[in-house]
Amino acid sequence: MPTTVIHLPHLSAHEIETAHRLAVKELAEGKLVILPTETVYGIAVRADSPDAVNRLISAKNRPEKNPFTVALADAADISKILPEMGILAGRLARRCFPGPITLVSDASSPKSSIHALPAETKKYVAPENSVGIRVPAHAFTLDVLRDADFPVVLTSANLSGEADTTSATDVIEKLADRVDIIFEDGDCRYKKPSTVVKISSGEEKIEILREGVLTADAISALCETQILFVCTGNTCRSPMAEAIAREMLAGRGVSIHSAGVSAADDFPATDYAIQTVGPSLATHVSRRLTPDMLASADFIYVMTPGHADAIRRMEPEAAARVHILAEETGGIRDPFGGTPADYRQCAEQIARELKREFAAEAFCKEVEATFRGV
Repeated sequence: MPTTVIHLPHLSAHEIETAHRLAVKELAEGKLVILPTETVYGIAVRADSPDAVNRLISAKNRPEKNPFTVALADAADISKILPEMGILAGRLARRCFPGPITLVSDASSPKSSIHALPAETKKYVAPENSVGIRVPAHAFTLDVLRDADFPVVLTSANLSGEADTTSATDVIEKLADRVDIIFEDGDCRYKKPSTVVKISSGEEKIEILREGVLTADAISALCETQILFVCTGNTCRSPMAEAIAREMLAGRGVSIHSAGVSAADDFPATDYAIQTVGPSLATHVSRRLTPDMLASADFIYVMTPGHADAIRRMEPEAAARVHILAEETGGIRDPFGGTPADYRQCAEQIARELKREFAAEAFCKEVEATFRGV
C-alpha cells in the first residue's frame, strides 16, 4: 500500500484536528508515522510494540546499538521516566522543553516507567538503563503525543548514515516507500538536529554528546543557577535585592534578575534606591513579571505573602520555588514614598535575609551544580 501524505499547511483548523486523531490512531496500530518537529522530521512508533520498533529499525537500516529517543508532550511527564531526576536535569528540562534538546540520563530507578516496556523494545530504547528524552516544540506533534495513551519513540526521519530530512520535499522523496503515513509541515524551523546532553548518573555533571541547535555556550548558560527577585513595581525592593545579591554572590556563576507583579516596563529605580545600594542601579529598568521568568528561575524571592500569591496564580508550578523574605514578620515593607532612612532599613533587612537564605543547604547545592556543569 502506498504511503499516505498529509499536507498540514493546506488544512483548516477542523481538518488539522482530524489529522491529529489519525496520527494517534496510526501510532496505536503500530504504524510508522513521520511527524514534523522544530529541528528535523522524525519517524515515530509506539515504544511498547516490538513489531513496530523492529519495523522502524528495518526502515532506517539502523544499527541495533543506537538507542531511540522517547518523545513526550510535556516536561512534567519526565518525572515518570526519571523519578529521581537530578538538579541539572530538572533545570534543563524546565528551561528547554519543549525545545531543541535531547536529555540523556540514567533511568535505572525501579520507579521508572521505562521498565514497563517489553524487553524486546527496552533494549533499543534504554540500553543499560540510559534513556534519551525529547519534547519537540511543534504544536501538531505535541498534540499527537499528548493524546497517545502509550509510550512513543521518535528518531530522525532518514536512513542511517544519511543527512537529516528538514523539508517536506526531502522527507517525501527519501522515505515515502518506507513508512505508512507522513504528516508534512514544510521546512523545519531550525533545520538542525537537537543538541544531545548527557547527565552523568549520580553526579551533577553534563556532557554534550552532539552539538545541534543549541551550542555548548548556550547549554552552559542554561545550566546556571537563576535567581529572581519579585516586588510590586520593580523600582525599590526587588532592584535593591538584586544589587545586594550580586555583590554577595559575585564570582559564583549565578544569574540574578528582578521584576514586579504590577510593574510597568522601562522605569528607572527610585533615586533613594540608587543612593542606598550604589550606582549599579543607575541603569536598572523595571520589568513586568511573566510566566517565562518564573519558569526559568531556580529561586524566586518575594517581598510579601501577597507577591507569593500572585505568582501561584500566574504559574502554579513555580510555587515550590517561591521563598518569602522575612516571612515570619510579614515580609519586607515597601519603602516607596519614604525617607532615605526607610530605604536603608529596607536594604539592611533584605541583606540579613539573603545572608541566611544563601547559607541554606538547598541553595548551596543548587549553586554547586552550576559549577560542576559544563
